[in-house]
Amino acid sequence: GAVSHLPLVGPGDCTAYGQFLVILNSRKEAPRLFAPFLLQAHSSIGIYLYCLTLAHAETSVKRVTTDFEGSTMIRCVFSAAALFLAVAGSSFAVPVGVDSTSPSLPAVDGQYVAPPGYQACYAVGAFCFGEMVLDGFTNIVGSFDGAGQHLTYVASVSGFAVTPGFSGHAVFTGAVGLTVFGRTSDGETGTFATEMISLNLFDPFGARIRESPTLLSLGQTTITPIPGGFHIDSFFDVFTDLSIDGGNAWIPNDGGPANFTLTETPEPSSWMLMSLGVGLHAITRRTRRAER
Repeated sequence: GAVSHLPLVGPGDCTAYGQFLVILNSRKEAPRLFAPFLLQAHSSIGIYLYCLTLAHAETSVKRVTTDFEGSTMIRCVFSAAALFLAVAGSSFAVPVGVDSTSPSLPAVDGQYVAPPGYQACYAVGAFCFGEMVLDGFTNIVGSFDGAGQHLTYVASVSGFAVTPGFSGHAVFTGAVGLTVFGRTSDGETGTFATEMISLNLFDPFGARIRESPTLLSLGQTTITPIPGGFHIDSFFDVFTDLSIDGGNAWIPNDGGPANFTLTETPEPSSWMLMSLGVGLHAITRRTRRAER
């Protein structure tokens, strides 16, 4: 069912990744560049691995025409297997939106994902946070009034942070507040304007992220009945500020808002398939190095 929502991935989709494929073929740069890609939206990881393994498989096939040693043939087989596993993993990539047995918000089986390549940067790029995923919704409290539904919950935003003294995975956790305008009950379906009215996240080292107090972080949520449950689509354009001193001073985002779009949380099986593809690719690279 999920596969039908996905565009077909082909060699033409590798163009945007060409510069990375060239660098990844350098033994020095592969480990450093691969980590950020693992934090991209799930479908982008599938396309990236597809491109990576496709390029390597093509190289192996060319070598087979001039080198019929057993090790070369094994590399070709491994490359083809890696390609299959990577594409199979990406085929499990979920469509936008969440299928749920309940129309309740937030959709606890989903996650909000920022676009691949987007970075929230502060202080003219001195601090950047990209590949962001908002998930882990807990402690949900909801209420209704004349404006609509008001929700508060605890969530985490994870991503790849780059600062003057650090570069790597980072997690901010804290409270989120939002309003679903015009919604009168937890079971009501339809399309609703939404606003993230508060975001107050902390990391373990004193940094904080908040929703901008001066710019509106607006979005939309659509809840549609489907056989056996409901389909929920949702997005927010979130303006953020950063504090690196525990909240005493705040730095606004240098650019535009982060567009967070609701998707289902990736299945463990798809991550395993793609990991196997990466492992097979690593084996073929080791074999090639040993022969040099």
